[in-house]
Amino acid sequence: MKHFFSPMIVLLLISCGAQKNEKSILSLSTFKDTTSYALGADLGENLKLQGVELDYDKFMAGLTDGYSTG
Repeated sequence: MKHFFSPMIVLLLISCGAQKNEKSILSLSTFKDTTSYALGADLGENLKLQGVELDYDKFMAGLTDGYSTG
């Protein structure tokens, strides 16, 4: 399973690095920072492309709860 996620994360980082986002300036100084942002950006873009409408606060609460209990 580890061999599956490593290439996937690299591809996510490359694809997100190619996109310019002038809305926010983030300090992505660690691998954890970069990976966290890349996964969030990819998830957000995919949800938007699928036309999913979300209540951001409830989505983040569910994500936080799911991650902490998983």
